[in-house]
Amino acid sequence: MADEALAETQPVEEPAPAIEAIPDEPVSAPAEPDGEPGGASPEDIRARKEYRTRKTVEKELQSERIERIRLEERLRLLEQQAPQPQAPAKPRVYTLEEVQGALDEGKITHTQASAYLARVEAERVHDEREARAAAQLKVQAPIERATNEVNEYMALLPWTNDRASEEFKEVANTYYSLVNQYGMPDNIVTQRIAIERVAGSLDRIKARMASDRDTRRARIDDAHSETPAGGPAPSSANNLSKAPAHMVAVWNKTGLSEEKRKQEFAIWKQSRK
Repeated sequence: MADEALAETQPVEEPAPAIEAIPDEPVSAPAEPDGEPGGASPEDIRARKEYRTRKTVEKELQSERIERIRLEERLRLLEQQAPQPQAPAKPRVYTLEEVQGALDEGKITHTQASAYLARVEAERVHDEREARAAAQLKVQAPIERATNEVNEYMALLPWTNDRASEEFKEVANTYYSLVNQYGMPDNIVTQRIAIERVAGSLDRIKARMASDRDTRRARIDDAHSETPAGGPAPSSANNLSKAPAHMVAVWNKTGLSEEKRKQEFAIWKQSRK
């Protein structure tokens, strides 16, 4: 009886429920430490290819910039180390009183005195003209450089020709502040500074546009590789009839070719995404 009571009080172990296998679901791998997308889906592979293309362009541009800076610094050091040519000593210039004294003492003739004074005056006028030209060149050089760079901005950024655009208005406000609040000159140099503050440096814009071109090229290559046997579906990506009016006005004014128009329109559409 004791054995039967003990048997009744002991808990009965029930078999553990079977664990059903959960099928693996595709999960995109997290991004690598340097920002490269992971994963094996077609979208992940395309994103990784675009990322690597962009990084390659950025590294090439950075390498070119570093090399240019290194060469400029080397040239500067060589110029500093090179012996400076000694300017030939100018002959002494006699004053009018000294010439008159020599004439009175009979050391020179009236013809020699007149010729000497005429030559001295001609050299003085020539030196003054050269000095004015050098000073004007020093003032004009930054203006010419700024003019060329502003033209580059206008060629790369269509909104610089659209006074109604928000970016153009921001540049105008920045320019007004630089001139009226900080006393900068009212000229093309200050305009160039204002554009750079709003749009960024030319090197950065060119790098971004190069990266965008490579990205679009990679997408086109992917699209060609995935095109079905029936051929690609018609696309409106290069339909210039959908381009904004301000871009069309700039194209017509500059006589831009249709191929260039399609490229600019594609860049503009990409920037709106």
